[in-house]
Amino acid sequence: MLFRGFTILGVMLLSPTLAAGQPGVVETRAGDRLMGQLVRIDQGVLYLETTYAGTLEIDQDQVLSFSSETPMNLRLEDGTTMSGPIAAAEEGPAGDKGLLTVRGEEGYRQVDPDRVAALWQTSAEDPAVVLAARQQRRWQYEAGLDLTGKEGNTREFGLGADFVATLKGPDDTLQLISEYERRETDGEKTTDRMLGAIDYEAFFHELWGWYARTALETDDIDQINLRSTTGAGISFRLLNREYQSLVARGGVGYRYTNYDNFSSESDPTLDLGLFHRYELTPYWRLRNELTYSPSIADFNEYRIVHDSSLETPVGLGEFWKLRLGVRHDYDNQAVVDKRLDTTYYLRLILSWQ
Repeated sequence: MLFRGFTILGVMLLSPTLAAGQPGVVETRAGDRLMGQLVRIDQGVLYLETTYAGTLEIDQDQVLSFSSETPMNLRLEDGTTMSGPIAAAEEGPAGDKGLLTVRGEEGYRQVDPDRVAALWQTSAEDPAVVLAARQQRRWQYEAGLDLTGKEGNTREFGLGADFVATLKGPDDTLQLISEYERRETDGEKTTDRMLGAIDYEAFFHELWGWYARTALETDDIDQINLRSTTGAGISFRLLNREYQSLVARGGVGYRYTNYDNFSSESDPTLDLGLFHRYELTPYWRLRNELTYSPSIADFNEYRIVHDSSLETPVGLGEFWKLRLGVRHDYDNQAVVDKRLDTTYYLRLILSWQ
C-alpha cells in the first residue's frame, strides 16, 4: 500500500534537520522521528538507510510524513514521473492531507500523496523495472577456484573448485552444483572429495513452500566410494526481507553409502536445514547453511554439514568476487576414525549471466 497520510513541511522550506545536513526525515504516526537517507518507496514499504540501525523497512500506512533534501524520482499512478528534493507540509487544522512538494528544474510541483506509486533515488533503477527483472526466470552462473601452497617444515598443497548454475524466478529456484576439493600435506592426501547436487525450491505462499534435493558424493579419505543423499519436504520463510532471508526446511530423505571395503549401508533419514543470507552492506554478504540428517531408525547415526562464508565484490560490478569461508562436515558413524572434516577457503568467484 502507498502512504495514506503524507504531510508536508512547506513549499519553500525544508526542516532545520535537513538544513543541518540530514538527507531525509521520516515521521511515523506513533510519533517517532527517524533520520537517514531515503532509499525508495516500493510496494507499500518505505526504505530508510540509517547509520544507527541499518536499513529500516517502514509500512507506508505507519508513516505520517517524510522529506528528502536529496533529489528523488517520483512516479504517480498515471505514469507521470518527476525529480527533485521533496518537502512535506503539515496537516491542516481539520486534519486534511497536505500535498507532496517536488522542487524540480521547472519549479515547484505539488501532487496528492494518494497518487504516488513509487519513489527512488536518482542514481538507482525504477523499482518497477527491478521488479520486472526479478519476475523473469533467468540463469546465473558462478565458477570459483582457490589454490593454496606452503613450503617449509611441511609441504602443503590445496585445490578447491566449484561451479553453480542457478535458474531463479520470483517464487522458485533451481540450482545445479558441482564441487571438487583436494588437499595434500607432505605428499599425503588429507582431502579428496567430489560432489554433484541438484536443489529445487518453490514457494506457493508468502511463507510456505516445498523443496527437493539430491546429491552424489565421493570421498577417498573417508573411504566413500559413493554416497547418495536425497531429501524432500516443506520450506518455511522465517525472514524474507530484501537484505536478509532465513529459510527453514523440514522433510524426509534417503541416504545410501558404499565404502571402498565393499560394505554399504542405507537408511531413511530426516532432512532438516537452515539457510541464511544477510547483506551487511552493499559490498559485504554473509551466507550460512546448515543441514542435519539423522537416521530415522537410529538417531545416533547422523550427518551435519555447515558452511559459512563472507563475500565481497572485487573491483566494480558483480563480475568478480572474493569468498572467505569455512566448511564443517561431521559424520558420527564414519568408517575411518576421522569424523570431522574442516576446510577453510578463500575463493575467487567469476559470476555471469
